[in-house]
Order: sequence, then C-alpha cells, then structure tokens
Amino acid sequence: YDLWHDQDRAAAEQAVQAALRGMPGRFQGFSPTRKGTPKWWDVIVMPILGLAGTPERLLAVSRDITEVKAAEKQLRVTNRFLDSLVESLPVMIFVKDAHTFRYVRQNRATLNLLGLTTGDVIGKRDKDFLPEDQASFIESKDREVLATGQLVDIPEQSINTRFGVRILHTTKMPILDEQGNPQFLLGISEDITERRLAE
Repeated sequence: YDLWHDQDRAAAEQAVQAALRGMPGRFQGFSPTRKGTPKWWDVIVMPILGLAGTPERLLAVSRDITEVKAAEKQLRVTNRFLDSLVESLPVMIFVKDAHTFRYVRQNRATLNLLGLTTGDVIGKRDKDFLPEDQASFIESKDREVLATGQLVDIPEQSINTRFGVRILHTTKMPILDEQGNPQFLLGISEDITERRLAE
C-alpha cells in the first residue's frame, strides 16, 4: 500500500480485499515511478487459488494510463471553456433532442430573454411554455431542419415571453451522430425587436 496515498490507498485496499474473497479487484491510482516520473495506473488484483479453492496468493497487473488521464483532463478543460463561451455569448443558444424536440441545453441569454429558469425549459417542449400557434410554427421548422439535414434560416418569428412579445431571427441546424443521423438540433436566435421597431 506504500505506493498509494489518500483515496488511492483506500481504493487499493478495497481491490485487495475483493481478491482475498476470491474475486478480481480493480482500481485506478496515481503513483510516480522510482525516477519521479508522474504516472497514473489501472491496476487489476487477481486471486490465485490453492487446492482448497481459497486465495493463496495475489497477482497484480498494472497498465500505464497516464496519457488517458491527460486526455480526460484536457477534455474537461475544453468543456469548461466551451461552457463558459456559450454562457457568455449575447445571442440565444439552445439544443434540442432530435427525436423528442425536448430541450437539453440553453444558455443564459435564452433564459434571460424568456424570463424562465433552467427547470422551466430543460426536458420540456415549446408547447409547454409557449402558445400553441408559436409552438407549432417552431416545431414545423425543427422538422424541416431534420428532414432536409440543412441549415434553416428563420428571418423573423414572434414569441411570447414574460416581458412581452419579442421578435427573433433564428438559425437552426442538425447535429449528427457518427452514423450521420440527426442526434440534436442546434438553434441560435438574435433578438431583433428594437431593430424592427426602429424600422
């Protein structure tokens, strides 16, 4: 256990105890090499059974997963950056499930314009918080995006918000999975109410 510290030591102990009970144990932990090179390890502890069918020895097999851990860390950093970017943009950004048209993501600008909270929107469809005619129009455009597989531009649409009717310019596009099938629908909307009033 001297190779491991804190939570990793506890995980190593659990893996060893599992092996002593006759079942493989597994854990991941950080332990530098003798030269001090930082390394992450994926460790499997296997019981070696004697004639009586009980563990007499333990076999540990380790795999260096340092690059995997580094990639995971970089992915987390990238995701935090993208989340921060999406939340900071002054335009409305929202993502819907391509099969149910339920919202799975929206940024702060979307919620602020609608006067809603995340709980009011996530997992909901447009008809859950918009008048029927507006929700039907939005869904028809969603279906057009998925049917054509192309970007659809909606120069002007009116929606009811808690602060009154707003006019939006919206662009929608499909987000495809690895097989090329629509998985999500991405929308970007700009509030052009003041511009239209000025015109």
